[in-house]
Amino acid sequence: MITIEFFPIASRRKILTDASVPHFDGSDNSVSSSVLERAKLGDQDAFRMITKLYTGLVYHWIRKRGLSPEHTEDVSQQVFMAVIHNLKTFHRTKPADSFRAWIRTITRSKIVDHIRKHNGLEIAFGGDKSLDEVAAIEPDEGEVEDGRDKAILYQKAVQFVQGEFADKDCRAFLMLVVDGIAAKDVSQNLGISVNSVYIAKSRILKRLQVEFADLIDGETN
Repeated sequence: MITIEFFPIASRRKILTDASVPHFDGSDNSVSSSVLERAKLGDQDAFRMITKLYTGLVYHWIRKRGLSPEHTEDVSQQVFMAVIHNLKTFHRTKPADSFRAWIRTITRSKIVDHIRKHNGLEIAFGGDKSLDEVAAIEPDEGEVEDGRDKAILYQKAVQFVQGEFADKDCRAFLMLVVDGIAAKDVSQNLGISVNSVYIAKSRILKRLQVEFADLIDGETN
């Protein structure tokens, strides 16, 4: 079962497992500069990186609507099958056209499809709400939710590049960007200068922008 949770700094662990991520049968070995572009060209490893990056966030979105873990698993798989079949259609023509917004729209659609399919069932997680009632819930658009979405993505993304950076740099990045801890407090906690905290943040963000260009919309410096 896919799980997602924010852990205390001292016991931070992986935020998801990907046992249910669908297989992508890409055969084109063309090389591009970003994971997204490689996935569009049919690179199976690139698509798997996208699913690993986003599975936790998609799971979070679905569970927020009140679906049980079992229903959530079903919807998650439908979401990523839709992503596979429609990935080449995603293009950014304006700043608001983020990949995160695109995949969230797909998730919303698959939740509604699932609700229609199982109309009349009661949801194991969510008390006495029916699936129809869940369909009426609009996604949160506030800054708090937006920040949480990005934190989930950054927390996972760092796992892909952590071998390229010192452990303290990764910890500084996670504390500053994911946990929202002030730079001076990160500095005191890790025994490094405030300047070193900001340098670690800048270096890792730049690396993530290279690797995950167009996949994570957020801070770039």
